[in-house]
Amino acid sequence: MKSSRIGVFGGTFDPVHQGHLQLAQQAISEINLCQLVFVPAAQPPHKSGNITPIKHRIAMLELLCQESENLVCSGIEKILPKPSYTVDTLRELVKLYPGNIDLYFIIGVDAFLDLMTWKSYLTILSMVQIVVSPRIGYADHFLHSFLNKIGYNLKDDRWQAEDHKKDIIVLSKPPQAVCSSSVRKVIENGGTTATMLHPAVADYIHENSLYKL
Repeated sequence: MKSSRIGVFGGTFDPVHQGHLQLAQQAISEINLCQLVFVPAAQPPHKSGNITPIKHRIAMLELLCQESENLVCSGIEKILPKPSYTVDTLRELVKLYPGNIDLYFIIGVDAFLDLMTWKSYLTILSMVQIVVSPRIGYADHFLHSFLNKIGYNLKDDRWQAEDHKKDIIVLSKPPQAVCSSSVRKVIENGGTTATMLHPAVADYIHENSLYKL
């Protein structure tokens, strides 16, 4: 029996923007995912500074998920110990999706290149298949060199390891070049976010006076 494929897209999503949506849709299409789960980080260990309360970030993601029946949002990190380590979240998600399910963890190339600094990164590599999204400004040879460093070689359009680690997939193209920090800056300066945000997310930000100076 063929297994079902579920994507796990973690991040701060502060706020979620069109680049996130494009990446989600691309992963669904290229990997043939039956569902993609956004998992907003409650307290990410690699980020400092103020983060918008998770209730707002979940609300914005839920609005975005109305774009497609394949998209859902999980607030699982609200109930997990802090800070929010990816390996702990993935362990809980594996429990939630037992049986004939394959999990695909979606990550941007910038974060992926820091993978060796993550808690129990080898466990992550053995637990889920990783999907790496390229990004403008990151040359392919840096990614390929890092993949070789952690024991992977390219075989049949997938990066594979000889040991127990699961395959790694690199998506074919980068999403829209936008980041949450630039969205926040535009909002702070009173600019337009029409090309950056889903209309429902933009309305929510306005109604709740988020990201204002």
